[in-house]
Amino acid sequence: MEDQPKSVQRIPLVVRVDDLTAAGWVERRDLDQSERFARGGKIMAVFFGAAFLTLFVPILHFILPPLSLLIGSVLAYGEYSSTGEMVKGEITCPNCQKVMSLPKESEEWPRVQRCSGCSFTLTINKA
Repeated sequence: MEDQPKSVQRIPLVVRVDDLTAAGWVERRDLDQSERFARGGKIMAVFFGAAFLTLFVPILHFILPPLSLLIGSVLAYGEYSSTGEMVKGEITCPNCQKVMSLPKESEEWPRVQRCSGCSFTLTINKA
């Protein structure tokens, strides 16, 4: 049985730098619970492996394995709590009018990004 394609929503964006504004868009999709659990599990598995390998480091084995498990737990929970992801998008810099593409990553608003053309800090939010 094949998986059905995930529904993708197109959301308009507002890009601000100081008093200037511009528009953009992003395509996002919701993550179901099994996918969120799998993503968090992958992160936890990597840090669990690192914790196991650091057991054999003299002296540091008192610090590194618990630290690896703690960091892995925090990062895995952060990935699990993410409910959606940005598939792709485009924004226009209000300062230099350069069109930039947004990478595929987890969704969080507002986001801050630097313009690759003029290096201004852009604040990106849903319209």
